[in-house]
Amino acid sequence: MNKFVSIVIVLIGLTGCAHHHDKAAHHHHKKDECTKNCKVHSQVEQFDKTCALSLSEGDLHVHGKEEYKLEHGGKAYYFSSKENMKKFKNHLEENIKKANQNWKNYKGGNL
Repeated sequence: MNKFVSIVIVLIGLTGCAHHHDKAAHHHHKKDECTKNCKVHSQVEQFDKTCALSLSEGDLHVHGKEEYKLEHGGKAYYFSSKENMKKFKNHLEENIKKANQNWKNYKGGNL
């Protein structure tokens, strides 16, 4: 019986500490102290930094620039110009859908 009680106590202790894994870092993380390499608040770069508007229009050869970056839904979209970023934002969900489909077709179905 002592062996059973010891196992239960150990399991309870392990379960209580389970929330301290990497994915739960947001519970103890201050966004304002975040660095560039922060895994908790970093955005997923979309389309290998291809201009998202150009991609939504079918042109996969226009590169986006770091200074024209739009963060939306945990993803970072890049654009070749401020104007392209504004156009993309005007019909955001529709453009994201088109860009995703064109990227998927370009990459052979692998998003």
